[in-house]
Amino acid sequence: MTLDFDISINPYATTQEKGINWNARRVYEKTEVSRMKNEYRARIMQYMRTYNLKAPCFRGPVALEVVFSFKTADRRLWGCLKETKPDADNAIKGLQDVLGELGFFHGGDQQVADLHVIKLWASNARVKITIKEVRRDIFRT
Repeated sequence: MTLDFDISINPYATTQEKGINWNARRVYEKTEVSRMKNEYRARIMQYMRTYNLKAPCFRGPVALEVVFSFKTADRRLWGCLKETKPDADNAIKGLQDVLGELGFFHGGDQQVADLHVIKLWASNARVKITIKEVRRDIFRT
């Protein structure tokens, strides 16, 4: 299954960005992170409704490829890899959390056994998600 949708903001907020309330002695999710997750959730649900798709509940190991396109006005950078913040592993975590919440994974995002993340510059902020179930014994000899 492939999901391909535009988002209104560059996916800069990551789940690593936590806030601390020292008085209440608790860690909380920052507003930017919540906003980014809500954006993912809304765009994925909108995409699914537009194309009359149902979230598949993958039960086995999953291969996940995500291409994050970050908007820039500099045309010379379009199509070039982005090597600055956010870190790829931090950027993907919030998206995996949302996919899990929406029912894509039977056992949670720990089912992702094969992960590819690409960050690049583009004319528009966009996220392309390719997700498929893979065989458990793919590397068995």
